[in-house]
Amino acid sequence: MRKTLQQKLAKDYKGVLREICLYGTPNTKFLDRTTMTVGAVTRKLKKDIDSLKMSANYHGAFSLSANQVGFDHSFFIMAKHMKDGIWLNRKLEKEIKYETIINPKIKKVSRVI
Repeated sequence: MRKTLQQKLAKDYKGVLREICLYGTPNTKFLDRTTMTVGAVTRKLKKDIDSLKMSANYHGAFSLSANQVGFDHSFFIMAKHMKDGIWLNRKLEKEIKYETIINPKIKKVSRVI
């Protein structure tokens, strides 16, 4: 029997595959909430990060924020294989490797033209 992508990812991650919340869908409420600062890195937080990575891999996302899958803590993940905003060798990767950023702060806002 051939394994699905979800089954393959479940082998590597301890988390649970989660639905991504998008504006204009019933789950939009998660996107408007203020997230809580992460304190200690607990087992639950590690499981939540694994869920975020598993969900991002499943959906082929470059990055994903915790509140986009319903978590209320301040962290996000971003693909490691990026250079100058370009995703390197995405089609060659079986699984996307992510960096985890906890308690990010906006230091400067630029204007996009």
